[in-house]
Amino acid sequence: MQTPVCFASALHQAHCCQLTSLQTWYGRRHVTTVSCSRQLSLAVRAVAEESAVAIGQVVGRRQLLAGFAAISVDTKQPEVSLQPSTLEDSETQASSPPTSADYTSPGPFRVVRLPRLEHTCHKLFPQCLGTQCLLRLDVFCPKGGSSFGALPPYPVAVFTGGFLVGSSSYLSYAERLTSWGYVTVLYDKAESAVDNLDDVISVKFIQEIIDWCGSHPVISRVSDTSRVYLCGHSRGGKLSVLAAALDPRVVALCLLDPVDNTVWAPLGPGYPSGIQALKQLGDKQTADGRQAVPLALIGSGLGGDCAPKAANFRQVAMNHQSFPCIEASL
Repeated sequence: MQTPVCFASALHQAHCCQLTSLQTWYGRRHVTTVSCSRQLSLAVRAVAEESAVAIGQVVGRRQLLAGFAAISVDTKQPEVSLQPSTLEDSETQASSPPTSADYTSPGPFRVVRLPRLEHTCHKLFPQCLGTQCLLRLDVFCPKGGSSFGALPPYPVAVFTGGFLVGSSSYLSYAERLTSWGYVTVLYDKAESAVDNLDDVISVKFIQEIIDWCGSHPVISRVSDTSRVYLCGHSRGGKLSVLAAALDPRVVALCLLDPVDNTVWAPLGPGYPSGIQALKQLGDKQTADGRQAVPLALIGSGLGGDCAPKAANFRQVAMNHQSFPCIEASL
């Protein structure tokens, strides 16, 4: 069965929108504007590789969405056991590494989806209580890299969903990232609209997931937790920024229609500003002489009350500093 997954803030609106322009930014300076293309994912990937790409071919919405994240994919994965041998490569015949990369298509790695796992965040007690300390995780691991010389450990990508949006909505994103060599983690927290976890504790969950990937007896064999790529949609985008500001293991960010403080989560205790955190992160990296964290920023401006203009992705684009950044406007 195929499951359609809408792009970025189409999850806010429950429908997909036409991408009309793509703008590449570096710091506060507008560098270039490029038209809608089936190769948007190439541009996003290029940000993580700290390079800028100009794109020219205009395509339709359906091609764009399929190219960016395999919008309609078969989400039924073969059953595997959680054993060290599950993630070991059996290929013995070496082949040449890919000479070129088309990021609009699945990558050269095979995707292994592990059985759903649970992890209790004991370290966060008493900030979370009872079942609120429980995470349910889906981990996707790349396999087959030894045939072309790409050996583990692989960088870790943690995808944080929007407020009360189940991680199953992002399966196609996880599969695509993993096919290009990331150990990808989707997760669900135990929260509801009337009993939700604030941003501070939610960020600690992200850090706990990174720690867990580095200590799990099986997953740690293929995970490089010194290279972490945080991806987030809506509130998950803000949480990814807050985590990056605290954790030096984060080396790249991708924000899908991120939302900062709103009337539903006003600035205050437990709910810091993601935009301010991004500024502080940039200032700290400049002061320390460190390389800026690449940032891919994608949004539609159609989130309504869930993503008001005063707190949506454009505010992030206007306020980021030294980050290499791509902004895509829907």
